[in-house]
Amino acid sequence: MLLCGIDVETNDSNDTFYDTILSISGFGVSRTAVDMTSNKQAAGWGIIILSCIRRLKPFTIELLHTGNIDWKTKSGAGLKDLKFKFPAEEGFTAGVIVEFKAGITDVSMSGSLEGRTTYTIQITTSGEPTVTAATPV
Repeated sequence: MLLCGIDVETNDSNDTFYDTILSISGFGVSRTAVDMTSNKQAAGWGIIILSCIRRLKPFTIELLHTGNIDWKTKSGAGLKDLKFKFPAEEGFTAGVIVEFKAGITDVSMSGSLEGRTTYTIQITTSGEPTVTAATPV
């Protein structure tokens, strides 16, 4: 996922927490499979049925440490609207927008003597995402 030009917004106009994203990993969806195996299955082979339950996966964002990273408050906050706005590609006037409810469920800090200090935060999502397709010219 190329992050150049990506815009991250929340429903809090004062939220600058996501201004320094270095990477996003694990963003996607999973679908639950239900094991329908019983003692009557021939040779012990399992029957799997895909359920209708789908969930956005928890994913991680790596942030550069700056003075505006208030991880203590963010780790205790409730769900927010989180929106990823991708830049418009050639031939489009607007890019794809993905929006969902999310909250921070884990925060880790790392760094080295001469390297950057970074935060890796886990985002846990809730509910159905809204995906707005890119707008062609």
